[in-house]
Amino acid sequence: MATIIFCISWLLITCISSVMLSSVSGAFNDDRKAYIVYMGDRPKGDISPSSLHMSMLNEILGSEASTYLLYSYKRSFNGFVVKLTEEEKLRVAAMDEVVSVFPNEKKQLHTTRSWDFMGFPQQVNRTTLESDIIIGVLDTGIWPESNSFKDEGFGPPPSRWKGACQTTNFTCNKTMPEYCNLLPKFFLQGVSINTFDQKNAMYPIIYGGAVPNTTANYTKFESRYCFRNSLDSNLVKDKIILCDSFGNGASALVAGAAGTVMRDEGNKDVAYVFPLPATYLGVEDGATVFNYINSTRNPKAIIYKSNEVKDTLAPYVATFSSRGPNTITNDILKVNCVTSFMISLAFLVPQSLYHIHCKLVIESMPNSLIDVVLVLSAFPLNDLTSPEAEFAYGAGHINPLKAVNPGLVYDAGVVDYIKFLCGQGYNTTDLRLVTGDSSTCTKATTGLVWDLNLPSFALSAVPLHTFNRKFTRTVTNVGSPMSTYRVTIKAPDSLKISVEPAVLAFKSLGQKLPFVVKVQGLIGRTRVSASMVWDDGVHTVRSPIVVYGF
Repeated sequence: MATIIFCISWLLITCISSVMLSSVSGAFNDDRKAYIVYMGDRPKGDISPSSLHMSMLNEILGSEASTYLLYSYKRSFNGFVVKLTEEEKLRVAAMDEVVSVFPNEKKQLHTTRSWDFMGFPQQVNRTTLESDIIIGVLDTGIWPESNSFKDEGFGPPPSRWKGACQTTNFTCNKTMPEYCNLLPKFFLQGVSINTFDQKNAMYPIIYGGAVPNTTANYTKFESRYCFRNSLDSNLVKDKIILCDSFGNGASALVAGAAGTVMRDEGNKDVAYVFPLPATYLGVEDGATVFNYINSTRNPKAIIYKSNEVKDTLAPYVATFSSRGPNTITNDILKVNCVTSFMISLAFLVPQSLYHIHCKLVIESMPNSLIDVVLVLSAFPLNDLTSPEAEFAYGAGHINPLKAVNPGLVYDAGVVDYIKFLCGQGYNTTDLRLVTGDSSTCTKATTGLVWDLNLPSFALSAVPLHTFNRKFTRTVTNVGSPMSTYRVTIKAPDSLKISVEPAVLAFKSLGQKLPFVVKVQGLIGRTRVSASMVWDDGVHTVRSPIVVYGF
């Protein structure tokens, strides 16, 4: 959020994580630079990444390969860091095994506190030397005429007291040698990633509709939106300009503006980068700025550099994120769950996207189970901040630490999905285009959508008609060998939900036990949320249940 003096601070949303090595000094040639050679996934089988990298470099560098190889990546991906000349870099990039070659540079960390939020705290206990320090105090309620500030009997202030009286409507004296009016007319909070620092300088602010580029036949009806070339640069130069629509700031920059304030209807939970000091306001705050410009003889403003602020409503799902219900298969919940940085995990994505925060701890799991454990271990979100509830956040926000040891999993295999696709109307020809094998659709391979072994339950019902639906599921024990799980249902009065059996007693790891969930009731054209939890005293395995009028 950029702050307009009235002011405009911002909401930092993006988060990008990168791993880079520090530069290594040594007696290397001046024309050599450090490059990261990316080779994709880790080598399969027993192939040693280090040996593979050394073998490749031997072709280019010969006996000096070991001298210039700085590091081999062996865990998350396949690649290495090496000192190369420009010619050697091109030769390495041309190798079949290489995906890309790019400079090894230090990067500034963009992540604010995502690791702490995900349950991996990086903060440490601080030493006592860093405690009990007052950084600064700002008093915004001072009344100079108070008896507390009378200077009768005081001598001249010490020479080390520096300051000046900066306003004519305030009386400085020997007790207050300095006064600075820090309070502007008003502050407004907008959205942008504003990296520019205007050094507390106030700039004249004007309305785009008042400065059309008439020499190019533009009128106020175009310039109010700050269309390209529609602004008179002679009138705009070194001023902040108010525009009536959201844009990329290019027209204001070309016209020589000191900054731009944009007002428009739109989402304020995502911030953009602009080529000049800029911020984005909603319609109401934009009207405040417009009225200020039109009611003030010399209106001025400043757009402050963006600051990180705590969003007390977080986490919630961004407005532009995909929502349910599932328009293709109504009785499958969309989305599965959500993670930070606005990535939603949806159903039927061949390699569902999951962020590095969770990949680091669950990458050893089979792909078919990754989404499952993320759903089962997620913590539910608040439908007050995301009114679409499960259609916005699915089971909730992922909890990667809990996902490592979920207790139970819903393991749906290839056969399960073949039955599902056949039940959705696929014929053998269509099915083989998906599976790439000789699978066929027959009566025996046709299944119901409610029997697909997913960790969530969704049902589309005809409004104001009673419904009675049965779901079959099978869970696999991946927790304690000898464990007993008991079920708990949370549901509103409009739903009657039962589970049979209500107790699952496992005797070994990998054991599979089936159960049936029955959902009955009557609803209108609305959405009703419920949940089912299996608990053995150590693991809590939660599944969302959603019924909606369709």
